[in-house]
Amino acid sequence: MKGGLGAICFVLMMALLPGRSVAVVDNQIIPVQVVFNGSGTYTADESYDGGGQVCDTHNSGTLTWVATYDTNIRYGKLENTAGALASSVGPGNLALTKSGSIACNYLDGGCSAALQAGGTPQLTVVGQDPVKLQVQSLTQPLSFGGCQEPDNRAYMGRDVFVLNQSLPDATTAIGSFPATVLTEHNSNVTIHVDSGSAPAQVPSSCAGIAAGTGNISCTASLQWSGTIMFRVCGSLDESTWLPYCLGRKKQEAKAQADLIFQLATNYNPSCPSDVSYAVCKAAVGTGRSLIYAQADDVKKIAKDPPDARFAKVAAPHPVATPQLAKLQRALPAYARWATAYARALGYENALCTALNRQTGAARAVGLGNSGAAAAGQAQQQAIFADAMRAAALLRTADRLAPKAGAELGHLLHRADPLRPLVAVQRRVIKTLSSIGAGLPKS
Repeated sequence: MKGGLGAICFVLMMALLPGRSVAVVDNQIIPVQVVFNGSGTYTADESYDGGGQVCDTHNSGTLTWVATYDTNIRYGKLENTAGALASSVGPGNLALTKSGSIACNYLDGGCSAALQAGGTPQLTVVGQDPVKLQVQSLTQPLSFGGCQEPDNRAYMGRDVFVLNQSLPDATTAIGSFPATVLTEHNSNVTIHVDSGSAPAQVPSSCAGIAAGTGNISCTASLQWSGTIMFRVCGSLDESTWLPYCLGRKKQEAKAQADLIFQLATNYNPSCPSDVSYAVCKAAVGTGRSLIYAQADDVKKIAKDPPDARFAKVAAPHPVATPQLAKLQRALPAYARWATAYARALGYENALCTALNRQTGAARAVGLGNSGAAAAGQAQQQAIFADAMRAAALLRTADRLAPKAGAELGHLLHRADPLRPLVAVQRRVIKTLSSIGAGLPKS
């Protein structure tokens, strides 16, 4: 790809976060993340016959969870997958209290316990249009710490056992959404879910569930609510989502390319009769060639083609400005601006070549070429380095633009003709800077 990439390459890369790697896969396989957040309250009330005396216990506590699933939309269909239960956000505490006669005295006033969760939750797609999901959270029996006194632990254990008998179904969410959500154009879709639609409930009557408990009555309840969030271009790790954040921007890219072409077309001022025609033609021609070079590559990059030549990192080459020598004396500020702009476009071009080659490298890895991974990392380093250098050169061009525009405007007897282009390039500088900031300090 020759010439400069321009504003759109960087609009397309807005999703790239500093320091993250860039993973690229086939555009028929869209990575998505499904996140199930839930919280609720579990209670258990039991009565025990203590030699003719009745002892009542009450156990209550909160449960919270976050289950995250990284999966794919493969050719329009969401795939089943295993997820991960966040280790730092697990179930809360249970507090056991007693009431009743002397038969409860050995409970020593009750106790509290911290519950621990584990296991590998599953996401199962049970319908495709509308998409119906069955999303697990707590899948293994819960364990608890605390309540060291043996009798307390026994009673606490019985109540936890009642809850465990209903897992994983009692904390599994059922949700649905239209199949039209399964595109890269939907960045966030949230479904509200609750325990009422779970595949199973904690039994309201739980007498005799725990073998040998001796309870004469038992009632339990688990009520929870939460959300299932479906995210494209919204992962906690942007490296996975970058290609599809780019895909979402393709229509944006085309519109921006059209805008830059319009700028180039409008940048065609006539030369006044009282100025050097050669100088004026060189000045106008240089500006137009730079803008057209940028616009041409912007339109091409909207297609984001993978490049199989990923083994080699592209060197930046300034856009050719053959008429620039004619401007050194007559329009020195304009010549300096054009030189900086041409050099920046060279780095922008190299940056997007690196992006396309990393796409090719990632695709090769997916096809079994493990050796392409190192080439992909080299292309990533080039993306960061080229972005940082291009931003610096565009800042230089931006500082030179007021004098350059005034100089050219004076020659053409008109207001600063560079102002519309400068406005576009300042957006480019901002995005380039955020990309370049991610250059690893190795």
